[in-house]
Amino acid sequence: MKTTTNSNKGIVITNKTSKFTLLARPEIAPKGKNPGVITEVVNLSGTEDGEEFNRMDIVVQLDAKNSKGQAFKLTKSYNLAENGRGITLFIKDYNSLMNAALTKTDLYDFNPESLQGVQVVVDVDYAEGGKEVSSVIKGFMAPGSETETA
Repeated sequence: MKTTTNSNKGIVITNKTSKFTLLARPEIAPKGKNPGVITEVVNLSGTEDGEEFNRMDIVVQLDAKNSKGQAFKLTKSYNLAENGRGITLFIKDYNSLMNAALTKTDLYDFNPESLQGVQVVVDVDYAEGGKEVSSVIKGFMAPGSETETA
């Protein structure tokens, strides 16, 4: 392209194109149904800004890979604090993943480590946090049931 200058306003145009991207896509896991495997289930508790927290994190390694060939890893957290909704959300996700009917009372004998190594399909969406966009897990499904809603 030819460089043009508008001497009245001091503008120098060095590039003009009609094909461009408004926002560069960050390298994050793709949106939609993504197969993967649960690699870790951990309980985290402590304090943050003077407030106690208790949560369970489920880490999923997706089959999808970034430009360096590394698998994307996403974490879904469940707030297990006394007033948290995490137990209810976990039961919903677990029942969807395992095609089960787990209830709150079943959790007394439930071993979260039993989820490690389980093949899963996660429903991935995008979330904005300030200027950043990230991939988040909306729900879990059993492989083969991807057409169902999580």
